[in-house]
Amino acid sequence: MRSQGPLSGIGVMSANGTGERLITNGPADAEPAWSPDGSRILFQRVDAATRRTMLATIPAAGGEVKPVPTPQGGSDPSWIERQE
Repeated sequence: MRSQGPLSGIGVMSANGTGERLITNGPADAEPAWSPDGSRILFQRVDAATRRTMLATIPAAGGEVKPVPTPQGGSDPSWIERQE
């Protein structure tokens, strides 16, 4: 996570430390957790309008942020692999 003044963001980079770039830029994006298959990142976000904490996902390559419905907002994100 990188903080840039009042905004923060989730960043990614190559295993060798090159290619660093931000994939989110919410007002308080934090606590990233990689999906088991490495395709998505689950993270905590503070909604700018309501100031409520929520969980959201984004593709690991960047793209559209999708909210994750939770009954009480959300914190400490983590993934659980499905047992089928």
